[in-house]
Amino acid sequence: MIVPEDPRIKLATYPPDIQEAIALGKLMLGMTKEQVIMSVGYPLPDENPDMNAPLWRMWTDSFSEYQLIWDDNDRIKEIVADTRLKNVIVHKRNPG
Repeated sequence: MIVPEDPRIKLATYPPDIQEAIALGKLMLGMTKEQVIMSVGYPLPDENPDMNAPLWRMWTDSFSEYQLIWDDNDRIKEIVADTRLKNVIVHKRNPG
């Protein structure tokens, strides 16, 4: 994919924990849609025909679906997945 602007410039403006999650390809509550796309990519269009929908269905592979529930400000409000999958996709904030 070719983008008109260097995404590293935008990435540098995010809080450090969001930058780390994106670098690891993981998700965090409060991430924006743009941050999610930078981290794990676009959702499949046939599963998510409306990018403005309050829920995105996402997949890590053919058998591992998770759902992102968006709040009114288009930030992740909830990540719905089984415990095993959550341990893989959710970034744990570093204490401090």
